[in-house]
Amino acid sequence: MDSVVNGSLNLRVQSQTGPNGDNTEWNRTITGDTEYNGNSVTTNISTYGFKHLEVGSGYAFGDFYDEYTGIISSATVTFNINERKTIHNAYSSNDALYVQERYIHNNSSASGSFGTYSFQEIYCFYVGYMQFADSANAGYHSSAKCG
Repeated sequence: MDSVVNGSLNLRVQSQTGPNGDNTEWNRTITGDTEYNGNSVTTNISTYGFKHLEVGSGYAFGDFYDEYTGIISSATVTFNINERKTIHNAYSSNDALYVQERYIHNNSSASGSFGTYSFQEIYCFYVGYMQFADSANAGYHSSAKCG
């Protein structure tokens, strides 16, 4: 898809989504130029991701992955994007249990006359689970760790 407004916007979004074995995968790119407050901004972003779902008698699993890379730049600032996200879900109706894990990995940065600010190997992990039961200990439990 191309979006064009003469003199201020010229962006192209390319998207491909489809099956690959047991997964659904996607690839997307956003490229082009825009004008913001009189400054030309160049964009070149790519994304890749997939999902894998499995459902059986009494259980379900889901895996999701997204990856973002690229550059957005102008005369005054440059953003380098490098981030990955992963989610794992598991559900057991036999045990009345739901579990989710999330991972985020970030190496993105911004540079300009103000200097450079960046995430260097920022990694966050989150896990949560819910037990469905008639018990005082039932409920949602979670934990997170970043480093």
